[in-house]
Amino acid sequence: NRGPRPRAPTGSCQPQIDFGMSFSFQNMNALCVNWERTSFSKAFELIRQTRKLKSSEIEEIGSFPVIDQGQGLIAGFTNDADGLIKGGEGLIIFGDHTRELKFVDFDFVPGADGIKILKPVKALDLKFAFYFLQSQDLPNEGYSRHFKYLKALEVPLPPLEEQKRIAGILDEADRVRKKTQALIDKYDELAQSLFLDMFGDPVTNPKGWEVKPLGELFQISTGKTPSTKDSENFNGNIPFVTPPDFNSDDETDRFLSEKGAAQSRIVPKGSLLVTCIGSIGKTKIVDLPSCFNQQINAIEIGSGWHPEVLELAVQGMRSVLEAAASATTVPILNKGNFQKIKVFVPPAELQESFTSRYRQIQRSVGELKSGKEQGQALFNALLQKAFKGELN
Repeated sequence: NRGPRPRAPTGSCQPQIDFGMSFSFQNMNALCVNWERTSFSKAFELIRQTRKLKSSEIEEIGSFPVIDQGQGLIAGFTNDADGLIKGGEGLIIFGDHTRELKFVDFDFVPGADGIKILKPVKALDLKFAFYFLQSQDLPNEGYSRHFKYLKALEVPLPPLEEQKRIAGILDEADRVRKKTQALIDKYDELAQSLFLDMFGDPVTNPKGWEVKPLGELFQISTGKTPSTKDSENFNGNIPFVTPPDFNSDDETDRFLSEKGAAQSRIVPKGSLLVTCIGSIGKTKIVDLPSCFNQQINAIEIGSGWHPEVLELAVQGMRSVLEAAASATTVPILNKGNFQKIKVFVPPAELQESFTSRYRQIQRSVGELKSGKEQGQALFNALLQKAFKGELN
């Protein structure tokens, strides 16, 4: 009951801001005609890089953060100040190959090839410029270079105060989104702490649980891909899991037919899948009977074990799995070596107690993730509306 919100005068492009948790839009037929526009080259200065750190030179600990074009904000650290970029006043980083955009307000060393460092001109608010670039749907040409698409953009130049107000709205939406993710991270830390408190470190086994090879405890199998030349093998209703599916909580979007499943490997609901080629040790519990490809080992979990306990134990032993993989260009942990890996065997009643508490935590995480998706949708909508003069 805050009363009616003020409306922008007819023909005005100035957004009226509601600083509560809800936002509304005023639809318009076209881009705001009162906003000036300028070319990308006139809107941004391209900062020269004197040195680019190689991936092999990046350390886990160091005096200066390293920024590359990967998804994470920081790729690692270095103690070498050669090539240091002064970013205290704020800069925008663009991944030429990956299309990743990063806002940086600290000194850093550029990592490897492929980043463009941008500084907006004085007529362009830094955060407004960052969000404008975020709003652009650039073509994805794989590992080709994409900076050419940024250089082709026209950049809106509303009055500076207008830019700051729009950036403020987007900052608030982004803050809510990040706060939700921070809560999710805290719950994940709580789950890890609970596991270590009840079972101990699965590598050092400080509680002295009985230890046995995976192959003695469980049925283990390696996946297989049916022939892709036969379309009848696919588009059925049996999930077909591949390594990219481990990067998301969502189920796979690939499915096999009964014919295709007969040429693959299928495991029952509740089985634990573990990546065994390339990025070793990622895990996923399947909620349905599922097939999987040859880059994955599966553990069929029988009575006396809870999948969540085994999954967290395997995650905690990732360094052990990596050490057991073959030392080739692409690491491979074959079934033979995988089933020799030893895991502790905690009492069934302790697993039951942990699983009950763990699932309560996961329910809370699920609710937060649902809210995060809504926050992401709101942020994306705001982002698109903001640069069309439609934010109200």
